[in-house]
Amino acid sequence: MWSKCLAALISLALVGIALFVNARKRTELNSLTSSAETVAAKIDNQTSPTGPFRTIRFTLFEAGIRPAEMRIKAGLVNLLIEDRTNTATEVVLQKEVANENVAVGRIAKGLTESRGRNTFRLGPGKYRLYDSTRQNNTAVLVVEP
Repeated sequence: MWSKCLAALISLALVGIALFVNARKRTELNSLTSSAETVAAKIDNQTSPTGPFRTIRFTLFEAGIRPAEMRIKAGLVNLLIEDRTNTATEVVLQKEVANENVAVGRIAKGLTESRGRNTFRLGPGKYRLYDSTRQNNTAVLVVEP
């Protein structure tokens, strides 16, 4: 009698383990599928009615911002900054309009972070970026139609 009860308990335990392992595999498979779908959605979201997002990077050094000048097409632009000085907190973006600089926005980063980013819809024109802690460190972004 005890042997039949023991055999039944062992059988139930094995069935439970099998169900648990199978459920875990399904969850992992679903999460992999979700990850792939998320990546695909992000790629699809990088296009808009006016064209794709353009991601460009500027690096801040003690001696200036590199690249010193960049040319891109008009549209949505994801501006990334990387601070090699470890002292900057933001980069200011201005557009040159009739020999004046008009503020467009800022790309901020935390004090303990080395990178920051912000997205802008930029029209044709000449833009100036400068390090807010070193205003003589500038770069030029020329946006073409």
